[in-house]
Order: sequence, then structure tokens, then C-alpha cells
Amino acid sequence: MNHSMNLKDLIIRRLSEASPSFNYKHICQHIAKQIESSQNGDLKKELLSKLKFGSEQEIFLTEEAGKEVRRILFELATAGVISFGAKHSKGEHYEDDKIWWPHFALTEWGKEQIKKKPPWIYDGYCFIKNIKEQIPDLDSVIEEYYAESIHAFNLNLFFASAVILGGAAERSIEMLVEALDKFFDARSPKNSNLKKAKNARTISEKEKRILECIKAEKRGTLKNPAFSDYEHKISPIFNSIRLARNEKGHPKNIDIDQLSNYSHLLLFRIHLLALFPMIRWLQDNSSTQAPLSQN
Repeated sequence: MNHSMNLKDLIIRRLSEASPSFNYKHICQHIAKQIESSQNGDLKKELLSKLKFGSEQEIFLTEEAGKEVRRILFELATAGVISFGAKHSKGEHYEDDKIWWPHFALTEWGKEQIKKKPPWIYDGYCFIKNIKEQIPDLDSVIEEYYAESIHAFNLNLFFASAVILGGAAERSIEMLVEALDKFFDARSPKNSNLKKAKNARTISEKEKRILECIKAEKRGTLKNPAFSDYEHKISPIFNSIRLARNEKGHPKNIDIDQLSNYSHLLLFRIHLLALFPMIRWLQDNSSTQAPLSQN
């Protein structure tokens, strides 16, 4: 369905407004009303159907849209955001201990996450879309790995998520090395740490040499505000993700919990937002030895 992501966004926003429990019928009715009141003609055409009852007209989601809502609810349940079944109350008292279907309820994890401002990690499409709005030149390999890592997280595959995220982080450092290499290629003398970074056999050694290179040059050739973030933001985030990837990427009995995986996924966003201005500046200043831009 072309508008699957629009539906997911509407569902998540509804969850942030809903009472402790809700059901499939009511959430479909709410989504149908939201779509009908929108200005998106394509969305209305694909997702809504209208039936007349005498002089009145009812708005419904199409059968296909209803199926997609159920799929999304199941996906959110898999991610631990909602649980199927909820106690139904009469007045102030619960009716025995029955679980009423087809009600749903936010889990404790879901309640905690839904309070946070979007983009939400369990809405992977919108999360990546938000990053691309801030980093239009985001590398396609990093995007693919990051999105897959988020997807694995939402399936509770924390080992897989950690390993895949490590691949995205490694690619980001490789891109920085490439940008630094082109930048210094037109300049003399060459930075010795950069040469060592290019020849390093491991990504940890490569990143260590890049750190030394930036520390040595940030008051001279790399005198730009963007580079001040490397030592205290980019480097520690990268190494935290790298260590998690290395531990999970080798056959050991290593535990990784939801919270640490979740934290790394959010920190990688900060890593990218700090890193890409550096890469962009290096690329913009690589073809000349004229006075360097400070922007």
C-alpha cells in the first residue's frame, strides 16, 4: 500500500491521545475522520470509502486500509509498544479478570516512548525521513543500514540491530577518511596521522588516527567550528557503537538489552548530525588552496 507510512503515523499519533485502552474499530473510525478532514486528495481516494444511509453519509477505511491498520498494530505489538487485549471496566471497577478483545493497550514501554516528541524510533520510516530532511546528502549505504538496524530493533532482534548499526557507523568513519584524504591531497605538508589512518588494518585504529589528525589540525587547517564536536561527541559515540558491534558480532554469550540498543540508535542520529557538516565542509574546500570557508 502506497500510503502505509501515512497510516502508521496517524495510528501512532492516535495512541499518544487515546485512553489506556482502545479497539480496532474506534481507531479506524478516528483515522478515517482525520483523513477526511485533511487536504490530501490522493490519501482520501486510496484509503476511504463512503456509504449512504438515507440522507446521511458514513466515512470508512477501505478493506485494504483496514488490513494495513491491523498489520501496523501487529508490528507495534511486536515492537513492544502495545499489547493485545485490555481489561474492560464498568464504572470504576474492572469486570472480574476478563480480558476483552479486540481491545489493545499501551505497554509500560509504549507509555514511556509515546510521551516523547517525534520522530519515534518505532516508526522507522518517519525516523529516517526526519534525518534525511536535516541531512539531505545522507549516504545511501548508511541510510540502508540504519533503517535495517531500526527494523531489527522493532522486531526485538537486538543482537542483529547492534551488528548492523556498527556497519553504518563504520561506513561513516570511512567517509570521513575519504573526505580528509581529498582535502589534504591539495595541501602540503601531508598529515602523518591521516596517512596512518588510511593504512590502518582495523576501524578502531583508523578512527584513533583520525582523532589525532583532527586534534592536531583543528587550530590550523581544520579551523572550523564543526570539528570541535569530533573529540567529545563523534568519537565516543562511534566507539560505543563499535564495541557493541564487536561484542555481538563474535560468537559469545553476550547480553544486549532493549535499552542499550535503543540508546545507540538514538546516539547514532546525533553522530550523523555532527559528522556530516564536517564531511560537507571538507568536500567544499577540497579543490582549492584559497582561504578556507568558516561555514
